Amino acid sequence: MRSSRDAFLLFAAALVAAGAAAGVVSSARPAVGQSAPQAPVVQQPGAQPAAPQGRAVRRPVAGAITSVSDGTFVVAGRAGTPVTVKTTPSTRIVSRARGTLANVSTGDFVRVIATKAQDGSLTAMVVQDVPANLGLPARGKGSPAETRAGRTVLGGTVTQVGAAALSVKAADGSVASVAVPSTARIFTMTPLPASGLVAGARVVVQGTPNPDGSVTAGLIVVAGPSPH
Repeated sequence: MRSSRDAFLLFAAALVAAGAAAGVVSSARPAVGQSAPQAPVVQQPGAQPAAPQGRAVRRPVAGAITSVSDGTFVVAGRAGTPVTVKTTPSTRIVSRARGTLANVSTGDFVRVIATKAQDGSLTAMVVQDVPANLGLPARGKGSPAETRAGRTVLGGTVTQVGAAALSVKAADGSVASVAVPSTARIFTMTPLPASGLVAGARVVVQGTPNPDGSVTAGLIVVAGPSPH
């Protein structure tokens, strides 16, 4: 099974892609309900040309921050290609922090990695929570899915929180009850100040490409320090 950090990076990429599709994380701020247009991956000048200004990047920029300056930072993107990311006062920056089941509320979006018993009951190993008050349009992919490692992965909206259990409604309308023991690792998304963007941090960025190949960030998800 992938490491928790790698699994979170995939989750973060899905999170910002959902934001782009909903039109809430692009600096261009499309109207609510308007899907962000298709755009190529952003590269530096001399590589793949950038999309026209004003279009949201469909594929997130993901990688480790290599340098930081006032209002900008550089990410080692695909194949190590450097991408300059610009921030503005409207850029939203979030990170994950360790939490407890008490941090999870009805209406939150969660992604759960669980074990499945012979009777079909689910027990959470990892819960990744996106609080509803963050306003991020996270989306599930339907009913629970089995991984090659024998784990069950499900995502959806929390409909009930108990002392040691969650009820999760998936995109297809199905509701699953998941036991959450004290051994489960629970992470919650929290706002992060711009000072949290430091060299070595792994990030996933969604934003608007500029003619010079840079990206003006609408949403930045910080996954944590880069592994050595």
